Amino acid sequence: FKNCEIGARGVCAIANGLKENKGVKQIRLTCNKVRDEGAKALAEMLVSNKTMTYLWIGDHNEIRSEGVLAVADALKQNSTIEHLYISVCDGSEA
Repeated sequence: FKNCEIGARGVCAIANGLKENKGVKQIRLTCNKVRDEGAKALAEMLVSNKTMTYLWIGDHNEIRSEGVLAVADALKQNSTIEHLYISVCDGSEA
């Protein structure tokens, strides 16, 4: 899903579909305007998803500290993620 500009709403739908996923192990959502709303939805997915090993949500996704912190908290309950790339939008501190 690289450079598709899916937006937060689309990312929320993807995250919801991946909650009970048993097949998809990697997802890259670069340049999709994920924003904090989408990052929080991905965080919820990470709590229940036990298959995902690679999640890339950095680069031009307008995620601020609120979204980054949600993902960080979710990782406390997820033992399968091996690779995570996330970046904070300029102007926000995580």
